[in-house]
Amino acid sequence: MNMTLALSELGQSTLRQLTRAWFAFERRLALVPIVRRLDLGSFTLTDYQTCCCICVRRWLKALDGSVAVHRASTGTHSDIRSVVLGHATTNTAISKFLSPTT
Repeated sequence: MNMTLALSELGQSTLRQLTRAWFAFERRLALVPIVRRLDLGSFTLTDYQTCCCICVRRWLKALDGSVAVHRASTGTHSDIRSVVLGHATTNTAISKFLSPTT
């Protein structure tokens, strides 16, 4: 069974833009030194340890940021307070998900 989808002009344009954006992202990602070493097969234990250290530091910053957002939102107008707290809650949930279990 062969199904052919016909995209509207807007759909075609959107697909072209997404394709260009994806390929541009891949080109830029390939220039990142750690990704380049992975691609070339020269990724080392030191590279791995460095990546882990960076990830942990960023995770801690996200966790600290969500706490700060919660604190700061107590004086925020009620109409944007829910948006601010929603963002902080999402960061907290992601942090819990990434937390190592003991």
